[in-house]
Amino acid sequence: RVRTPRSIHAAHTVDVSMIGATLIVSELQAQIGEPVIINLIQPGTSFSFRRDGVIRRISPVEGPWVHAGIEFSALEPTRDILFAEFMNTAYSVLVGPA
Repeated sequence: RVRTPRSIHAAHTVDVSMIGATLIVSELQAQIGEPVIINLIQPGTSFSFRRDGVIRRISPVEGPWVHAGIEFSALEPTRDILFAEFMNTAYSVLVGPA
């Protein structure tokens, strides 16, 4: 989910890392430079992690869809470790056992 100052949108991640994400969003009502709140949900679970960020890029895709490039705001060290664990768990679910 993506929350802007004006609305909340369902979104799908195209790419996500420790420093940012690229999302595909329908009818995004936001501009470059605007703050956003991203709630990332782990695949196959309802566990989520909130990241604050700023929109750095918006590119049209098809119809009402756009790619939105988000730069995450810095986290305090403890939350940074928790986010790394969240990302590692999500990655292992997507990739499967080695």
